[in-house]
Amino acid sequence: MITEDQMFNYIKKRYVPDLERSEEFDSWDCRSTQSRMVIELKARRNHYHELLIEKSKYESLTLTALRTTFTAWYINATPEGIWAFNLTKLTKPKWTDRPLPRSTDFTDTSPRIKQVGFLRVADGIQM
Repeated sequence: MITEDQMFNYIKKRYVPDLERSEEFDSWDCRSTQSRMVIELKARRNHYHELLIEKSKYESLTLTALRTTFTAWYINATPEGIWAFNLTKLTKPKWTDRPLPRSTDFTDTSPRIKQVGFLRVADGIQM
């Protein structure tokens, strides 16, 4: 499985040379001033034809993009490849409540209800 660090390096090397990491508490992972993009990276263990995005992440990315006149991108790696979604151009997902782990990166994985939507892989750009 590719990691988010590997995704960052791959995108920087092949697509966005000025890509830079965000500050620790920013609501996005990286940005490009030259390409005017704010980007969230997500590495997934499994491939699905629709990829989950949390409503809070979507809103944070799109509001940051609007405020800065950048575009909002959500880039997902799965075992079948990497897909980029220009959230600024796509139709807003339909939101639904789902029980999901509080966090997958920390020790508290107890479930809580989160609002999520799905992005169709067919609507993304395969990198």
